[in-house]
Amino acid sequence: MMSFALPVVLLARVRLLFDQAVSAVAAACVIDGKLDATRLDQQQFVSYEIALAGADLLAAETLVADREELGELDRGLAFLFVADAITAVLGRLETIFLETGLALDELHALAGGTDLAAFRRSAASAAAQTTVGKAPTPIPKLGTCGSRRRWQWPGTPSGDLRRM
Repeated sequence: MMSFALPVVLLARVRLLFDQAVSAVAAACVIDGKLDATRLDQQQFVSYEIALAGADLLAAETLVADREELGELDRGLAFLFVADAITAVLGRLETIFLETGLALDELHALAGGTDLAAFRRSAASAAAQTTVGKAPTPIPKLGTCGSRRRWQWPGTPSGDLRRM
């Protein structure tokens, strides 16, 4: 199974870019050290992009931080999510950087770099997804309900689940 070393480094670099974007938007919304509602409203689009990027970034960072608790299937899914999240966050950050006039060099270097490409290849390629799909996972018991067959998750009562 793949190591979490590379995604940790990539997420740290994305976090620095994210923090730059947040600082730039915050600076555009402040007058005399106070948040100005009118300016914040003018920055509504990039504020929305920050919120979405921040949510994806935090979710990816949380998965990486909790890596020791993950089973084989969850590790594979975590790698897949982190690869997708980094790509999505970088796209949103590019929009924010363009809107705020921040230099794109570092962002483009990360987005087009060999480290991210290697991680995406190992975590999100078709072959990687096939491997994740074959990871062992507990199978729910197949129960019966009348003459129809239905899935029954372990620990759930038998009978019609619609009445619960």
